[in-house]
Amino acid sequence: MSEAIANAAKALSEWPVWQALFLVVVVGAGWFFRYLGMQDKKAGFGGADMPMYLIAHDIAKDIQTIKLILEDIRNNQELRPHPRSKQL
Repeated sequence: MSEAIANAAKALSEWPVWQALFLVVVVGAGWFFRYLGMQDKKAGFGGADMPMYLIAHDIAKDIQTIKLILEDIRNNQELRPHPRSKQL
């Protein structure tokens, strides 16, 4: 188990702290809600459980997509002149 924790820490060390923390919080919340669903006998869809690593992978892809979209918006705003600025 300690080897898995060491590997996870090594993988998350390459990410900025806020992204790694967000991923850990989301995965923790997913585990918590899955536990609650298992208590209520409502875990999974149609009786099939989705492995947590697939959910974490989807979340990581979505975070990367959002990051790229925000970067594109920022670049677009930097290229566009301010409406109140005087153009030569």
